[in-house]
Amino acid sequence: MNYNECPIMRTLEVIGGKWKPILLHYLEEKPRRAGELVRLVPAASSKVITQQLRELERDEIIERTVHSVVPPRVDYVLTPLGRTLLPLLDAMCTWGEAHPASRTEKRAVVLNSEGERDAKINQAEGDKQRVIKESEGTKQRQINEAQGQASAILAVATATAEGLKQVGEALAGRGGLEAMQLRIAEAYVKQFGTLASEASSTLVVPANLSDVASMIALATNVVKNQKAST
Repeated sequence: MNYNECPIMRTLEVIGGKWKPILLHYLEEKPRRAGELVRLVPAASSKVITQQLRELERDEIIERTVHSVVPPRVDYVLTPLGRTLLPLLDAMCTWGEAHPASRTEKRAVVLNSEGERDAKINQAEGDKQRVIKESEGTKQRQINEAQGQASAILAVATATAEGLKQVGEALAGRGGLEAMQLRIAEAYVKQFGTLASEASSTLVVPANLSDVASMIALATNVVKNQKAST
């Protein structure tokens, strides 16, 4: 169906404005001034009334007359073409009388109910989206914390591996083994000097400080003797 050629669409294009049928109804009685029409349709603004009057004038449904008086006066009157719409307006009036306002009121109640339902649906949808965003935020924070912990563990592992690498390189270098033995001997003298002092024992230092096994054995004997004395 070609709507551009549809007679119903053509009719609606001419009188389809919300206030046009009302304006035509008032103009059926007699010519009226623009201000008078605005007062007769208080639910509409003067801007809307003026716009719809211009559209009716454009479609040659009404005629606008400007009187050269002070102050200027503008009248609107139905044209012969406009009067051909009067039977249609009468039919609209008859239909409205046959369908009382209770039906309109019922429809308004339905619309209000649907509006409340839609509002609740929108609110529920908004609440759902907010919960989803909060859940996603919590999840992202947990991921970030886990990534931070993983990075810290990796850093420690890397540092430990690097330290072991440096120790290995130091031991493999010239004088590295001797330096390690000296460090062990120093630790032995310091630690077991304190132990021997507390145990009232004589600290015996191995003849060969590079002999780690003998140092450990000696330290073990000192500990055993201390336990036996207590």
